[in-house]
Amino acid sequence: MEAAGIDPQFRDYCAHHFLEFLRCRQDHYPWVIACKAFHHQWQECLAEEYVVPAFLCCCHCNFMYCVDMLNAVDRDA
Repeated sequence: MEAAGIDPQFRDYCAHHFLEFLRCRQDHYPWVIACKAFHHQWQECLAEEYVVPAFLCCCHCNFMYCVDMLNAVDRDA
């Protein structure tokens, strides 16, 4: 991570997507719009990293609440 020059604030579970995005920006500068897919993958990973641990923590603390949530998702699908 240090060799790639990634700031500590970006060294998380999604750092590999961030690195691909930076590499694409460097390769396609000044037409960085070509890296939109890499940016989207990185942002999607960040969103999943934010939502899933919160859901798992909630499920860990209150199992019946978790079961109710999963049943609600199944009904809506």
